[in-house]
Amino acid sequence: MKFSTVLSAGLLSTVASALPVSVLEEFYKRDLLTSTTAEDVTYFNGSTPVNTTNNTGVLYTYGNHLNSTNATDVETLPFSLNSTNLTTVEIVEVAEYVEAALFSLNDSSVVVTVAEESLASTGFFLGLSYPNKTVIVSENITKGLLVAKDEASAERGALIVDASGYIYDTVSYPNCPVGVVTASEKVVFYTTPSLVSILDPRTSVFYTNAFSVNISSAVENIATVPVISYSNTTFAALLNASVAQYKGVVVSAPNVSTLAEISIPTSLNGTKVVVAVEDAEYVDQALFKNSTDVVAAGNLGPEQARVLLTVALTAGFDSYSNLTTLFP
Repeated sequence: MKFSTVLSAGLLSTVASALPVSVLEEFYKRDLLTSTTAEDVTYFNGSTPVNTTNNTGVLYTYGNHLNSTNATDVETLPFSLNSTNLTTVEIVEVAEYVEAALFSLNDSSVVVTVAEESLASTGFFLGLSYPNKTVIVSENITKGLLVAKDEASAERGALIVDASGYIYDTVSYPNCPVGVVTASEKVVFYTTPSLVSILDPRTSVFYTNAFSVNISSAVENIATVPVISYSNTTFAALLNASVAQYKGVVVSAPNVSTLAEISIPTSLNGTKVVVAVEDAEYVDQALFKNSTDVVAAGNLGPEQARVLLTVALTAGFDSYSNLTTLFP
């Protein structure tokens, strides 16, 4: 989708001509900020300083809209989508608008509303894309704005806020909240600001020169990665069919103890299978040491694993050694 056609009218019309066609160049390897607040701050887009406003961009993909006609620090981005379960291509579109808000409108934060089914995938994709920005993915616009406007949200990367007000980093969702929006609309964090290692440009292979993908340019040919639940009564048939059809597959199990029951075909013909669990347990690569096509998801859940495998396959970062290095 080109910005010139989407943004020719409405709020972003004045900046449309300045927007890049492909806004996720290099899939964003950005320097971390040493300190930020929710007030006017200086971010860095490459090496060029950009002074932000105190505005928050709001992008709706699902749910009720906020009556914000009197809110001078909230900008609703022109985006037409109402979906309970966003596809990868739609998430890339969302990321393009987030990019426009952060770097063309110079908003200090962005809130994206999604349905519960899209929290994990959208949150993790935006977490990978904007490790040093305040991007909130929320089921509830009011709770999302409270978190976006709170100074303590800075230096945490993208955050997920569920309908109950629990706050998560984009890896810990949905098992381990890092904070909460209270009934009195107070934002409380349980931890000091930090980034999960896979989302930290200082430590993650994702942000090194070894890994590079222009996901916007590749969006028409983006890899399709299905998630197959071991709980499905036709699991074996689905897995065999998916291995024959796709370059990558995510197998989702309830917990680590059930992994011993799963039979993965010995002949995968180069298809990479990533195994994840739905609870908060860690999946160790040692469990699959006899296969060069099966990769443990580590501490990533099924949807986070799907997003990371999709991007890795699209980038051609798909060898066994690369994937075992990439997954935490």
